[in-house]
Formats: sequence, C-alpha cells, structure tokens
Amino acid sequence: MDKIIEFFNTVWAFIQNNAPYTYIAIGAIVAVIVVCIVTGCVVSSKKKQKKAEEEAKAKAKAEEEQRLEEEKAKKAEEEKLEKEAQEIAKQKELEEAKKKAETEELQKAKELEEARLKAQKEKLEKENYEAKLRAKIEAETRAKVEAEFKAKQEAEELQKARQLDEEEKARKAAEEKQKAEEEKDKDDHSNIYHVTKRQSDGKWQVKYRGGQKAIKLFSTQKEATEFAANLAHSRGGSVMVHKTTGQIKKSVKKADIPTNEE
Repeated sequence: MDKIIEFFNTVWAFIQNNAPYTYIAIGAIVAVIVVCIVTGCVVSSKKKQKKAEEEAKAKAKAEEEQRLEEEKAKKAEEEKLEKEAQEIAKQKELEEAKKKAETEELQKAKELEEARLKAQKEKLEKENYEAKLRAKIEAETRAKVEAEFKAKQEAEELQKARQLDEEEKARKAAEEKQKAEEEKDKDDHSNIYHVTKRQSDGKWQVKYRGGQKAIKLFSTQKEATEFAANLAHSRGGSVMVHKTTGQIKKSVKKADIPTNEE
C-alpha cells in the first residue's frame, strides 16, 4: 500500500511538472488503478481462500484432536472395562477356588463321617454279637444255676417241711402238756397273770401269781401282754404288767394292750 501511495505521488508530481503528458499520466493512473483493483481482488480472494484453508485446517486439527481425545477416552474406557473384566474374572476364579475348596472339605468331612459311622456300625454289630453271645451264656448259666437252686430249694423245703412237721408235733405235744399242767395248777393259783422280763435271757414271760414256772416265753412285752390278756379274758382273770425294774406298771385287760416295750 505504501508503494502505491508513493507511485501516485510520483505520478502527480510528474503531471504537475509535465502538463502535456497529462492524459498519458491519467491513463497510466487509471491503468494502475485497474491493476490495483484486480490485484486487490486477487489478493483478497487469496486471503479469503487462505483464511478458509486455515480455518479448514484448524477445524480439521480440532476435529483430529477431538477424535484423538475420543479415541484416548475410548481406549481408557476399554482399558477400564478390561481391568474390571479381569477383576471380575479374578474374583470369579477366587470364588470358584473357594467353592471347590469348600466342596472338597465337605466331601472329605462326608467321607470321614461315613467312615466313622461304618466303624461305629461295625463296633455296634460286634458288641451286639458279643452281647447276644454273653446273654446266651448267661441264660444257659442262669438256667443251670436256677435248676440247681430250684433243686436245692426243693430239698431245703422238703427238709424244712419235715422239720416243721416235727416241730409242730413237738409244739402240739408241749401245748398239750402245758394245758394239762395249767389244768392241774388251776385250782392251786388265782387267775392273775404276771408279765415280767426274765433277767437270764431278756425274754418276756407269762406266769401265774406265785408260780415258779413260766407259762410261755415271748420276745416282746406286747406279745406276752396279748397272750396274758387272752388268758385272762377267757378265764375271767386279770393281767399285771411289770416294768423291766420289776415294778408293776399297770393292770390291763385284753383291750388295753401296751404298744411299746419298756
């Protein structure tokens, strides 16, 4: 632009200094103006084209950068997803390993339990067999012992029956003898029966008053008192019960029998 201004200044100076060449100068100026206009248009067109190209390049660059950023973000996302997939796969492997270990542990525990139950069953079968065998032996032994005991018991019962028969005969003979003695002594003594404790053997005796011989001996005072009361009731007499010291305790009838020994 400075050069154009300088050119117009030079032409203007030339026109002033050379008037006859004014038309030539004007033509030259017009030509220059046309050239300038054309040149300006061309330059402007080129600038616009250049600006458009630069904008296109900038846009392309921006789009490339955006694409790169998107690819980078996409790559980062893919890496993240891949990492998460690896973590999930790793976690799944750990869970499968844990599950496998638990399954093996359960299987092992099951096998141990089956082995224990089998051993227990065998032990119980052995114990049952031994128990049955022992029971059989015990039953046979018990049967043998019971048979021997029964035979012994029968022999003892037979012996006892014989002895009781003999004792019964002796008792009947003694009662008959005692009855005869009582009948004999009935007129010599009054019907007062004394219950006393004999010092020689600690037994309780029933005697007539003034009698030297005991009518009958008993282990307890109650039994002796009952016997004496029965005699007194049947014969219209009375009973004198003595203490262990010899003192008279009281006179009793059949319904008034002491329940405690002294």
